[in-house]
Amino acid sequence: MEEDKDDKKHFNMKKIVKTSGKSEDDTFQVDLEDDRFSAFKSSHLYAIDPSAPEYKSTTQTERLRAAQAAALSEAGERRTEGGGTGNSVLDKIKSRSAAFEKKKQGSKLYKTKDKLSKEQTAGISVPSEETKVKKKKKKVCVAIEEVAVVEKKKKKKRKTEEASTGDVVKKKKKKKLET
Repeated sequence: MEEDKDDKKHFNMKKIVKTSGKSEDDTFQVDLEDDRFSAFKSSHLYAIDPSAPEYKSTTQTERLRAAQAAALSEAGERRTEGGGTGNSVLDKIKSRSAAFEKKKQGSKLYKTKDKLSKEQTAGISVPSEETKVKKKKKKVCVAIEEVAVVEKKKKKKRKTEEASTGDVVKKKKKKKLET
């Protein structure tokens, strides 16, 4: 039991890590031609950051960094050879604006504006702002006249009701006077 305590007391992981990192028989080999590493080579998301405190410079990490740099530079060369500018952001903006223009030309609003401009050039009269304003004023005047007619009818109806009720009251008074 005491021997176990002695063994635990003398165990130091830091010493083991230091000695294992310095071992010269580094047998681990990375197969860079494996398809599983394709994303590592082509994506910036898997870039190795040598400034990170966890980074340990070994022959294999240097091979990985070199392979990634070569793959990324090849991708850049292919982009420039394909007629692009080499600036992927600029290419994205150009393609998106072209797609937007295409979508805009297919929209109903664009087609109506285009149709109106064609009608104007063809000699078909399209109402101007002045004629639109005149039509609105005319509609308002008609509505006011309709309201005035309705008010006159109501007033006339009230007068006839008052007259008929007034006759009834007069008849009742006459009957009372007679009795």
